[in-house]
Amino acid sequence: MARRTYAIVLAGGEGSRLYDLTTTPTGVRVPKQFCSLAGGPTLLRQALERAAALMPRERIFVVVAEQHRAWWQRELADLPRENVLAQPAGRGTAPAILLAALAISRRDPGASAILLPSDHHVGDEVTLRGAFRSALDELERTPERITLLGVTPDAPDSQYGWIVPKAGAGAAVRPIDLFVEKPPAERARELMARGGLWSGFLFACRVTALLDAFERAQPALVRTFLGESSSLHSGASLAALYASLPQCDFSRDVLERVADRLGVLAVPPCGWSDLGTPERVASVLAHRGQSARTRSAVAQPRERRVPVLSLALAWQQTGMAI
Repeated sequence: MARRTYAIVLAGGEGSRLYDLTTTPTGVRVPKQFCSLAGGPTLLRQALERAAALMPRERIFVVVAEQHRAWWQRELADLPRENVLAQPAGRGTAPAILLAALAISRRDPGASAILLPSDHHVGDEVTLRGAFRSALDELERTPERITLLGVTPDAPDSQYGWIVPKAGAGAAVRPIDLFVEKPPAERARELMARGGLWSGFLFACRVTALLDAFERAQPALVRTFLGESSSLHSGASLAALYASLPQCDFSRDVLERVADRLGVLAVPPCGWSDLGTPERVASVLAHRGQSARTRSAVAQPRERRVPVLSLALAWQQTGMAI
């Protein structure tokens, strides 16, 4: 890890699958990254601390949505202003990651980077941090590769994407045999038996390798951004650029098209969840030893501005209004 490493934290999603838990009593829908799991820090704040355990805060870039400014402006006040990249519209994960990659490349062309979504839960931060360090160390031997962190599953969950490493590869970072997005339950059991890993949308790479992947998979998208590269922080220019962009998903439209440049490192079980459904929120709370069906000590007053997922789940399951 001799070269400088930056973090890209994605925080622009809507979290629509959790709206039943994240809608305030006045009807305001709050994206889940700006919510608290159990009355403590928001999920976004936890992601920032996750990144800050690996690098200084001045090397953390956060991609947010302009329409969420009321939620993120105070939360990100301790980061350099130029590290907060506000997208004027949602166009999928690929433009968000490319925007950050170009910003890092302009500042530090030889940098490495890790990617962290802002709306996940991690029970064992030390284990995940160790996996990121191993992935970054591996880049010294294979700088052209993007190393995905695949989470060792504890169940054949059919609502996650799966990454299957190639058989017989003994190295810590292995080539990828196939990606399977949200397989049926029986297929998920088969993939787990084959050593498949959950796709957690976590990775480490050189920024040059990331930009090369975009060039190969989405050259038109890169040309569009580079045409505005001198004014990407200008609100009007960025709004015009985004108005012309199609939806573009990083996993499907970039990674799957450069599979020969990918590797996967297995992360030991670490209590990871994307908190994508109320059922997953309940499962995480159960593993934390909290009751999701009763008002617990972490319950906050209903006027609390940041929704608390555990409390909202308790209200939902007991038939009370959120």
